[in-house]
Amino acid sequence: MDEASYGCDLVVEIPSPLGDPNRTIEIWFANDEKDISISFAGWHTHGNVAVETSQGVYKEWSIVDAAKMIVAGVLVGLSEHAARDDTAELILLPGDFQIEDALTSEAAPDKVFICSWDGTKDRKISAADLYR
Repeated sequence: MDEASYGCDLVVEIPSPLGDPNRTIEIWFANDEKDISISFAGWHTHGNVAVETSQGVYKEWSIVDAAKMIVAGVLVGLSEHAARDDTAELILLPGDFQIEDALTSEAAPDKVFICSWDGTKDRKISAADLYR
């Protein structure tokens, strides 16, 4: 990857062991490393990573800690589509309330998908699965 094309000082890539480029964790450092961003499976953020840990309660991690948690399979992507490049949000497993919210909202999809860095936590969940 050409860092200059992003206007960054440095881009760090942590490729998935599956070889899937959409699961690569990318960390960008810009403006003399004052601005740090992270992306995974189509999701991205700038600065610290804030994740809802219970209804309305958020916890923040540094980008480096979040990257470690993604590699460990603790933070995963939640998407309405099977494509691994359009993650809507990052969730902390087990993520039950986020999954339930995604499947029971007014415009809920039939199913949601969990995308993990190494594929070990991947799964498809339907509304019927919530009540088993």
